[in-house]
Amino acid sequence: MFVACQGANSRGQVAKADINDGKLGELKRFLGGKDSPEVASPLAAAIGPNGELVVGQSGERTVANDSLLTFYNPNSGKLLLNLQTGLHDIT
Repeated sequence: MFVACQGANSRGQVAKADINDGKLGELKRFLGGKDSPEVASPLAAAIGPNGELVVGQSGERTVANDSLLTFYNPNSGKLLLNLQTGLHDIT
């Protein structure tokens, strides 16, 4: 399970919890934080049709139309694709 998180720092992060035998594991930081500049205020997380983690990122609050749609490997967290949307605060 992936969760978009706000408030841990000014950039936000994506957390992950494993599900084993129908039980939810501990929620831990997966992406983001001060050491991860490619994660900028994630507001939504979903699994794409090919199994990739898709994250809607709102970008900076003071910059209009800078939202991103970003694709990651759900196992390693490797950045696969980063698309500018031209939208303000995508969710």
